[in-house]
Amino acid sequence: MARKKTQEEKEYGVLLENMRELLKTSYGQDVIWHILSLCDIYSDAFTGNSRTFYNEGKRSIGLQILHFLEEADPTIYGRLILAKQDLEVNRDGRETNSDGTYTDTDYGTDD
Repeated sequence: MARKKTQEEKEYGVLLENMRELLKTSYGQDVIWHILSLCDIYSDAFTGNSRTFYNEGKRSIGLQILHFLEEADPTIYGRLILAKQDLEVNRDGRETNSDGTYTDTDYGTDD
């Protein structure tokens, strides 16, 4: 017999679905990217003084957001990074520019 979902699990499921819908729009992706950039997740939090705690708090929130994004869509963070670099990766793994041309024209050719 399947276990019934708790109210908290149902609410979390709704949140995940809302995030998926948000990420379908370029506006939503821009907002998420901006929030993540404020969190300095790839910066060194250590300062040698109490500012370290503040920096680590920002970083921690950013990591929680990343975890939530990955639950909503495991590919979204990579796609956000590529979009910010104005690149797109095709299903075959080749990178293309926004105009559809390949970034490395010799890669994958049959010549």
